[in-house]
Amino acid sequence: MPQHPKYSISPEKNLEDLNNLLWKLETFGYIHEELDQPIVELMNHLYPQIRDIYTLSRNDLSIDSKIEDYDLDDIDPYLANISELWDLIKMDQREQFIQDYRNVIGFCVFSENPHMNSDNPEVIKSLVKMRDLGYYRMHLLSDSDEEANHLYKWFDRTVWFPEDVIPIRTGIYEISSRGYKDPKLDGYAYWDGSKWHQKCSLLKACIKQKRSKKTIQTSLFSWRGFLEPISQIEVSDNLRTYQNQYQLRLNALKGVNSYELAEPVKI
Repeated sequence: MPQHPKYSISPEKNLEDLNNLLWKLETFGYIHEELDQPIVELMNHLYPQIRDIYTLSRNDLSIDSKIEDYDLDDIDPYLANISELWDLIKMDQREQFIQDYRNVIGFCVFSENPHMNSDNPEVIKSLVKMRDLGYYRMHLLSDSDEEANHLYKWFDRTVWFPEDVIPIRTGIYEISSRGYKDPKLDGYAYWDGSKWHQKCSLLKACIKQKRSKKTIQTSLFSWRGFLEPISQIEVSDNLRTYQNQYQLRLNALKGVNSYELAEPVKI
């Protein structure tokens, strides 16, 4: 029986890992590079609204219009590749996209005739039925906080300090359980001036943490902080940009400001 999947908490890292998985399977001759085609076709079928936006854009047509408004003989068919689909996915759709991509890869790798079934309605329905974000979220590994990485990537940090050096100021710090000589950022913890509190994998969880005597812990961390204070305005601006990435990419297609992507198809 196959074991449960283990997803990174970062959808971006999951996408990179799945792409690398395909590349490794091709490199060592387990699959043929032509398997990319049915994978792309199935992913386009699972996200038809985005596929249509891409097709309209490539035909120099308004992405506010609908494919059915045109004579299909006058439209060149286009399929968005995986990275192009990803660029047009809303932030809150990305976990589902990763689960879909993982399931599509599995179907194409283990199916006897993936090319023959890449537009089979029954196959598409079966892939839709496999959608289960609750199951996906049960198997997340807290290995990366992509939102925090993006929000604070341009802010200078201090060096990593050893466990026996305590912070001067109270507040939340990036922490490493591997020491300061070979550190690995593995979460965030609050220093109250005398004790560390329980670490959190996500920065926003650490900010919302209800700290009390129960959250105090005796273990120590290697840590680092920011060199300069960060204003709430800077954080809010960065967060707004991060959350609107899909809209910025959509605007780049045709300069449209009003289009709102539909949810993934439900069959």
